[in-house]
Amino acid sequence: MVSKIVFSIFLALTSLQGMTLGDSLVSISQVSFSSDLEKSIFEKLSEDESDFFPGLFLFSGADEDQKEQWKRAYELKLKELRLIKRPKKNEKYVKKVYEFVHDEFLRKYEAIAYFHQIFQNGVYNCVSACALYALVFEDLGIPFTVKETPTHVYIVAYPKTEQIGIETTDPIGGFKTFSLGFREAFVGQLADLKLIDRSELSADVNVVFNKYYFTESNLGAKELIGIQYYNHGISSLQEQKYYEAFLDFQKAYILHPTEQIGELVVSCGILAITTVDYNEWADVELLGFISTMNHPSIGNSEVLGEFSRLINNQLIKKNDTQFVARAYRLIREKAKNPELKSDLDFYYNYENGRKLYNKGSYRKSLPYALEAFAANPSNQDAENLLVSNINNAIIAHSFSGDEIFELLEQLYADYPELNSNAHLGSLKMNLYLEAMRDAYSNSELEKAKMYKSHFEENVERYKYSFQEYNVGKAYSQGVSYYFKKGWYQSARQVLNEGLKFAPHNQELKMRKYYLDKAQN
Repeated sequence: MVSKIVFSIFLALTSLQGMTLGDSLVSISQVSFSSDLEKSIFEKLSEDESDFFPGLFLFSGADEDQKEQWKRAYELKLKELRLIKRPKKNEKYVKKVYEFVHDEFLRKYEAIAYFHQIFQNGVYNCVSACALYALVFEDLGIPFTVKETPTHVYIVAYPKTEQIGIETTDPIGGFKTFSLGFREAFVGQLADLKLIDRSELSADVNVVFNKYYFTESNLGAKELIGIQYYNHGISSLQEQKYYEAFLDFQKAYILHPTEQIGELVVSCGILAITTVDYNEWADVELLGFISTMNHPSIGNSEVLGEFSRLINNQLIKKNDTQFVARAYRLIREKAKNPELKSDLDFYYNYENGRKLYNKGSYRKSLPYALEAFAANPSNQDAENLLVSNINNAIIAHSFSGDEIFELLEQLYADYPELNSNAHLGSLKMNLYLEAMRDAYSNSELEKAKMYKSHFEENVERYKYSFQEYNVGKAYSQGVSYYFKKGWYQSARQVLNEGLKFAPHNQELKMRKYYLDKAQN
């Protein structure tokens, strides 16, 4: 199983065609947040909260006082920026703003950097710098849009008119109006990286440039926060910290639900599930998420294999029945596949029933055995557990006679195929004989006749086996009942019927001797 799952990650990371993803792939209720603060920030972001500073500072680890200081530092710089005389041309104004922000905030570019580092030591990358420019442009009333390529994020001011590009990673040439030379170089780079087919180069360069540079997706500060999580997840993935990467990609997907991030959520979830030991509830929640997926590498057998590990660790080793019951309910609720639900029902109930059966707790085990059989009546192990449970429960007197007959009648009514189970049939025959004996002994003639009739009809119809000893006891008691009343003909009839089933039974032979003697 592990090798198959590990292989699937490479398929998922190299192709986005493995599965169709929708916005419902991840919800806030499914995510394990590191703190209540992080959760509350996500809830506000989902409600289109306009204050993005708390979300952008999530990776800082700083206390609230420090974050407030950074925010005030930004606001002070913004006041300085507002004092700059605004040129009449938008292009010149954007250039002034661009240069001010770079000079006052951005010191050193690093590929991996987060928003708070801008205020901490001036370290930035394309994502954090784009977030800063987005905030500044928003506050200054400059129309903008943030664009994303497979490897980069950039910002465009006045996207519907001048189309002024801001390349945040280049403090010298980062301010761009898109000359023909720039457009040609951009399109050529896409072809070199095989991000577009070279056949597209025959089209007008402006058409190709506009198609790929001004992509359809427009990002905001919320999406940029999501990309911070995406970048952090990539770092965790490279360090083979699959569960940490999975959590990051989940959060990234909530804020920026792209197909690429969705595939990474799925892929890292698949990898992460092989590393957990099901000692923590978060492990169960991960399996619950896995069970919701419709992915080529995750079928019923893979989910059940993981559920088996959970059962083994928490039920067999630790006997934590409450943990297992809670886990079963969660995973079953999450599972979308009806067959998987049925398989989970079977496995959960079978393992609980088997454990209790092995401990001799037949009364507690029987409901689980019944549920396991109901989930999969064709499973021979489930049928064997059920029949053995009933048998041992009778031997141990765990149930009254009426309870057992009520159970058997319901079982045969619900599952007529059980008539082919010879062991259960034999058990039922001996129960009828014992009940018949007790009824005659208690002078309950109608009940005795009913059980006698059930016994004879079932033996004739299904050829069930029985213990001749029980035949002797039951029919002898009937002979005795009629004999004491002086009803010799009825006694003789019961005796002959008993001898038909157990012709060598010594007790019946003895009854025949005394009956013959009394009638001679």
